[in-house]
Amino acid sequence: LFFQSQSNVFSQTPQNQGVNNLTAAKVLSNVRKAINSDKLRKLKRGFVLEEVDAKSNGNQANIKVLTFGSSGEFREDSIPLASRPFGFDGRFGWQLDGAGYPTPVPQRLREKLLIPAWVRGGWWLDENAPFLFAVLPEETNQSQVALSLKLERGLVGAKVFIDRETWLPKTLTVEYERGAYTLAFDDYQETKLGVRFPQRIKINYRGSDSEYIVRSIAELKPSAGNPFKTPALPDDTSFDNNLPAELKVAQGVPFSESSPGHFYVRPVIDGKDLGWFHFDSGGDAMHIDTKFADELKMPILGNSRTQGADGKVTEVTIRQGKTFQLGRIIYKNPIFLAMDLSNRNAPPGEKRAGLIGYPLFARAVLEVAEGGKRIALYDPKNYKLGKGKWQELSYIDLTPAVVCRFEGNRTGLFQLDTGYTGTVTFYDKFIAEEKLLERREVKEETSIGAGGTYKVVTGKIDWFELAGYRFKNPRAGFRVSGLSREGGAGVVGREFLSVFTVVFNYPERRIAFIR
Repeated sequence: LFFQSQSNVFSQTPQNQGVNNLTAAKVLSNVRKAINSDKLRKLKRGFVLEEVDAKSNGNQANIKVLTFGSSGEFREDSIPLASRPFGFDGRFGWQLDGAGYPTPVPQRLREKLLIPAWVRGGWWLDENAPFLFAVLPEETNQSQVALSLKLERGLVGAKVFIDRETWLPKTLTVEYERGAYTLAFDDYQETKLGVRFPQRIKINYRGSDSEYIVRSIAELKPSAGNPFKTPALPDDTSFDNNLPAELKVAQGVPFSESSPGHFYVRPVIDGKDLGWFHFDSGGDAMHIDTKFADELKMPILGNSRTQGADGKVTEVTIRQGKTFQLGRIIYKNPIFLAMDLSNRNAPPGEKRAGLIGYPLFARAVLEVAEGGKRIALYDPKNYKLGKGKWQELSYIDLTPAVVCRFEGNRTGLFQLDTGYTGTVTFYDKFIAEEKLLERREVKEETSIGAGGTYKVVTGKIDWFELAGYRFKNPRAGFRVSGLSREGGAGVVGREFLSVFTVVFNYPERRIAFIR
């Protein structure tokens, strides 16, 4: 992502006398000089900082290792491992789950983790850093300057408060839903990197305080390899390539005359064929009907809630199986969300047994033709793309997404959802930002997907382009109720996806559209 920084000039008020004509660009220039940030640009690979909890008295269990790249890359670990490592390779943010599997980090959480890292590591001062800045006159005075900081189309806002005498950052506040997450920077010293860094970091969130003391700081050496690279997949998956790649597929009962049912496959769970599972690229998790989880005596690991696109909350239990097999793939210790699925869409005369989402997609290459009428599953290590070409695969939460273009030559990041029967639906925030409903004839309809049923308004758009293929004058949905996923422009459904054979390759974060 590449964005431009911007500055503002504010008029003089009693609260900010003597600081008018102070621009964000000038403030950033002063801060760069104060900390010697030009030295950071000379570090080819970045640097590593170790810090210890001030209350630990040197206890090894409370050491954090922060690795900063030269272009905004970041990684956080603890010694010994007490929390899940988080990393950002410059484009993709990942965090290890409980099974050691690297999962995409949703945009809001990613920004919460990266903004403090970018400020601490100095990358926010790089002229290519992806921020919008503005001086905040109401919070700027003779002793401090307040800058707002946010990514373009970002979800999380932040403020940096800078001491006007030293031009060193003294406080960073990051917007959290339950109140500001605040970092106070103290005891600046020039390090052996030639850069001035705070040696004490005080953190406050919801009345809880913690403090860390920098123990060491050093340039990242070539011998360290690439610490920002997404970790290898855990050794929990195997493939039997002697079995057919194509899966047995059934289609669910139609929702209506114009809305066909979902597509289903039959996995084997803990050695048993339980029935049909909805195949859903828009699913963040694996689901199983509580009845089957109980029959298999799956242990309950905890309780949780899920919320569909219709906004309805469902109470679920977290269950663990022994094995999951679908076609060629088998993986161990699968995690399911268990709930009552008896009233959900299913093939004629059948009851839905479960849903297959991200955990399966993340372990295999999947070819999906005609929206799901044909599905084939392959070992990523052996898969060769027969025709077409790969493009980068992005994510919205744990669902696949790509950049699409549409009328007015607008662009946006769109979720690809085999569990949505329609063409394309735009998310409410994006609708407002782009003024998509202005002077557009629309009518109210019902949207049907794996996440539930909810009202939308629909109307014609001039064109929509997915993977170079242009759909002319399609009827699109505009979400005015239900839930929209953060960080995206909308969701593309099976009606558009069925034009292609879509090849999902999550392990290598790429996707192909074959016609």
